[in-house]
Amino acid sequence: MTWDLPGGNLEFGEELKSSVLREKEEETGIEVEELLLLNVFENLDSIDLFRVTIGYKVKAKTTNVILSHEHVDFKWVTPEEFTQLEIYEPHRKIVEKFKI
Repeated sequence: MTWDLPGGNLEFGEELKSSVLREKEEETGIEVEELLLLNVFENLDSIDLFRVTIGYKVKAKTTNVILSHEHVDFKWVTPEEFTQLEIYEPHRKIVEKFKI
């Protein structure tokens, strides 16, 4: 199983922070606050797909997870435990930045 962090795409005209709040709630049902920009990473996924990943540290207002249809499981882990999982590489970089 490959793990990742909640996230998604900006909608046309949407502000970045609004997108972060929306995606977290859509994918996990968790409301968040206190967004702190961690870093921005560029990744060439394939010959025709260039992706920009923007990592935020957030504080959860709630911890009751309700997964969207896009996901099959979740788990709470420390940054150290996360880096031991099979994960999408830009997400590994975000967590490494979080540990600093």
